[in-house]
Amino acid sequence: MSGRPTPLILGFAVLMTAAAPAFADEREALPGTGTPTLAVAAPSGGEIARPVSFEHVAAHTIERLGGEALAIAADKSLSDDDRATRFRAMLGRELDIPTLARFAVARGWRRAGPADRDAYVDAFTDYILARYATVLDGARHVERFAVVGAHSLGKGDVLVTTRLTLADREPLVVAWRMHDVDGEARILDIVEGLSAAQTLRQEFAAVLRANDGRMAALIAVLRQRSG
Repeated sequence: MSGRPTPLILGFAVLMTAAAPAFADEREALPGTGTPTLAVAAPSGGEIARPVSFEHVAAHTIERLGGEALAIAADKSLSDDDRATRFRAMLGRELDIPTLARFAVARGWRRAGPADRDAYVDAFTDYILARYATVLDGARHVERFAVVGAHSLGKGDVLVTTRLTLADREPLVVAWRMHDVDGEARILDIVEGLSAAQTLRQEFAAVLRANDGRMAALIAVLRQRSG
């Protein structure tokens, strides 16, 4: 990925193609939480509540996230360690890590016992935050981050499309798969030509195959890679 911005799951990514989104039939549908509402000013000076679609909520979340990432990357008062800490905190807040962790090991999750599941989620969290906090530094190459559309994928998920204007490079189009977690829009996947979630799943499957499906072996690898 040298010579160009690297993805942010997780973040900023290569030009999106029409890849089939991950999770299409890989997980149970999320429970509905009702239609969000937005308080707006009424002519009398009070407020009235108007329904807001989840597409709107998801698009606003990504718009806010993009602005926050650009601000962190541009803050020259931050050391590299401070910047990485800020990015880790942002990712921990915005990603749906439990769902992504389960998806990444597929059938391995169902075969694992409670203790292995807990240990794996802890190791996965450290790994994914360390991995993608580093690549978020690519945000410094982005001059403008704009949401250009959002549409429903069914089962409560929304795909938000963004356009990244880069210095001396062609613009990039990045798609973010979002879903509802307790009334908040959380990032479930990023389509970067191929699904980032699917890429993780393939990586982890290779580790499990090489170790007779033992979750403990994957946990050890993730801890090693997390540093």
